[in-house]
Amino acid sequence: MPDVKSILIDAGFKIVFEANGWYRMKPLHRSSSTDTALAVHSKTGHFKDWGTDEKGTLEKLIRMTTGELVAFDAPPPVKVEDLKEEIQIKINKEEIKALLPAYGFYKKRGISEETLKTFQSGYCSYGKMNDRYVFPIINPDGNLVGLSGRNMRACPSDPEKARRYIKWKHLNPSKNFIFPYYYNKDEIKKQKKIILVESIGNMLALWEVGIRYSLVTFGLNLSKSLLSTIISANPEKIILSYDNDLDSKRNNGQRASEKIEKELKKWFDSEQICSIVDADGLDLGDVLAQKGPGKLREMYDDTRTSK
Repeated sequence: MPDVKSILIDAGFKIVFEANGWYRMKPLHRSSSTDTALAVHSKTGHFKDWGTDEKGTLEKLIRMTTGELVAFDAPPPVKVEDLKEEIQIKINKEEIKALLPAYGFYKKRGISEETLKTFQSGYCSYGKMNDRYVFPIINPDGNLVGLSGRNMRACPSDPEKARRYIKWKHLNPSKNFIFPYYYNKDEIKKQKKIILVESIGNMLALWEVGIRYSLVTFGLNLSKSLLSTIISANPEKIILSYDNDLDSKRNNGQRASEKIEKELKKWFDSEQICSIVDADGLDLGDVLAQKGPGKLREMYDDTRTSK
């Protein structure tokens, strides 16, 4: 059975270069002034046309280009236990090979390319994380334990489609994630503080303005793994930042804060724990985007967090 490269060459494609596991070339099924607008994964054959945002299988690409049918056995679906092979990570080199450096989604939200590169994150265009912006979850010991991917598409207005919409998707149970402690454990030790936030997006907003001692709970519950990490870190201050999002009538953020605070009080004194949220109910990413970095930094200044 021919491989991806030979099928592309036989169809008339000229591979300009290969990077991060992707062949880059000029699309032949449409006119293009860019010689690298088409990306084809070297193993799976999945393609993405960066000029039109079209994507699909190798068979689809060849059919569009030549009108011919081609036989190609793509690798079998990746199992969770084969996670390292799916994103082709080499922990010792801190290199994620299958994630594309497409940072536009978060840059529009005020997150810099430098911040996004810190977490080895990128856009995934195939597999279980297709069309998601993905963060490899590296635990404190340096081991890859999962993936967390943010849906690039907005929630549909149709109620039935909205019901099936998943904003964040995780590979491997998020209850085992201790993130981003691998990257900020020294800062947490230095500041003697921890901010608990619901999502990676909120953590990124804080990181962008220089507040780099937060941990993500991946939802509104405090896992045993994360609690153990907090206890071991022994911070002088723990700040809970859970907004009520758009569902303010249910006060989910406030209820989560109260529940987590109750759990933390088994290990820490009451004066060590406080809650800080935006007065308008915005999550931290929206505070950064709408009110600016100064306002976000102001929320966590020493005057407030020392109370």
